Amino acid sequence: MRIINEECNRQIGQELEENVIQQVMATGEAALPDKYMNIVKDCLRDFAQKAYNTLKEHGYNLDVIPIVFVGGGAAVMRLFGSHDSGNFRYIEDIKANAKGYEQLGRVFLAKHRNQIG
Repeated sequence: MRIINEECNRQIGQELEENVIQQVMATGEAALPDKYMNIVKDCLRDFAQKAYNTLKEHGYNLDVIPIVFVGGGAAVMRLFGSHDSGNFRYIEDIKANAKGYEQLGRVFLAKHRNQIG
């Protein structure tokens, strides 16, 4: 969101409210003039491309390895990502990461209960 607002400020001299940017991130749409919507969508496409590039740099073959995008960024990747070989999955629940860590914490505590208390 910061990068989007920096770019809006640079090109237009105005920023957007975070809830408007979040709406575009989640749905791909918002009631915005085209000049703002174009900036937001371009920045989100850049974000998605950088995510793909990072995965590739770490040795992941995006054409064959199953990849799951989780949390708030999953919608951005689904809506604005350009690479889709059919092996991508999207879990768009914005609380998914927190739920996963909570589950890991419970497993850890159950396993180490005798050592902790």
